[in-house]
Amino acid sequence: MVSHFRYNRSFTPNELELELLRHKYEYIIPNYFHFKQEMHHPTQSIATYLENKFQYLLDPENSDLSEKFQELYEFGAKCLDKYYGERISSDTYVVKETSFTSKENSINQVMIVLLMDEQQYGC
Repeated sequence: MVSHFRYNRSFTPNELELELLRHKYEYIIPNYFHFKQEMHHPTQSIATYLENKFQYLLDPENSDLSEKFQELYEFGAKCLDKYYGERISSDTYVVKETSFTSKENSINQVMIVLLMDEQQYGC
C-alpha cells in the first residue's frame, strides 16, 4: 500500500481499490513465499523449524485440510479462466500463478494455516 502512494502521485483510485482488495485477501490467505523472501535471517531459521515441525498437518490421514486446499485451487483456476480465459489481442498479457513442486505446495499449505489470523485483523 505504501508503494501505491509512493509511485502514484495522481492517486489513481481504481488502482488503490485493487491494492486494498489484494491487501485484504492476503489477510485471509497469506502469501508465505513472499513473506519468507522478506524475512530476516533469524526469522527464516524459525520459519524453517516451523515448516518441519508442522508437516504432520498435511498427512494423507488428514484429508479434510487437503480437500479444502484442493477446492480453493480449483476455485482460483475457475475464476482465472472466467475472467482471463482467452487472449483478446496479441498485446494482452495475463500473468499466471507460479507452479510449485509438491513439497513446496505442502509447505505453503502448512504455513498458510499457521499464518492465518485468528482475530481476523484487517477484515
